Amino acid sequence: MIKVVARHAMQAIDRQAAAEYGVPTLLLMENAGAAVARRAAALLGGRLEGRRIVVVAGPGNNGGDGLVAARRLAAAGARVRVVMAVDGGPEQPRLSEDAAVQYRLARAFDLQWSWVDEEPPEAGVRLLGDADLVVDAVLGTGSRGAPRGKASRVIEWMAQAGRPTLAVDIPSGVDADTGQVPGPAVRCVETVTFGAPKPGLLTFPGAAFAGRIWVAEIGFPPALIQGAPAAAFLLDAATARAWLPDRPLDAHKGRFGHVLVVAGSRGMIGAGALAARAALVAG
Repeated sequence: MIKVVARHAMQAIDRQAAAEYGVPTLLLMENAGAAVARRAAALLGGRLEGRRIVVVAGPGNNGGDGLVAARRLAAAGARVRVVMAVDGGPEQPRLSEDAAVQYRLARAFDLQWSWVDEEPPEAGVRLLGDADLVVDAVLGTGSRGAPRGKASRVIEWMAQAGRPTLAVDIPSGVDADTGQVPGPAVRCVETVTFGAPKPGLLTFPGAAFAGRIWVAEIGFPPALIQGAPAAAFLLDAATARAWLPDRPLDAHKGRFGHVLVVAGSRGMIGAGALAARAALVAG
């Protein structure tokens, strides 16, 4: 089974990795961005030369992850544009400490740059609409409530552009704990989430925005993930198979017990039917 970890527990893992284990936060960010770049390449069939990718970056560490992905994708031959949904301009953008480091590194690469404030809505939508793939790195798991300001504006652009989109950790606009979507949100074909899946990726309506979910290991000490409180557990196929007993090749139906389902009332037979079918499929 896969442990599902809530927002506050994941934030604690971030802090403990640095404070107790000495894991550099920039290393975690580098690994996260590398994982996003790998999935972006896979979504484009493994061929990046000349492909057009737009990375939409916010001011926090989620945006920093996106900036790492942007320079790695550019180094692999993609034509990458970064759309910055942040306050300040190119010389002094208001970014988290680690994202600021990644911004300075990314400026040394052959990237195109746009700023939400400088693009009228029609131009912003066209810019995103020309992409083979969009990477959503606007808001991370710490975001609560409806997106506002530049984040809201660029999320609307992504929605109108309608291009295949890959989310960094969680689709922007989706609540990481509840899966609620209180305002505009990004509908993605895939989400690369870090360390452990978040409840909001598995709970509707958020699950409908996340697409296929990939859990990337980015360098958190395993003891921290194992010791974190579980918000839930995700049952995977391997675990379900392990629960089923081996069946001899010459077995017959009488050797595996009998099930009596006592359920339902007039007009309410669904639960009984589901239970009976489940028993049948399980053998």
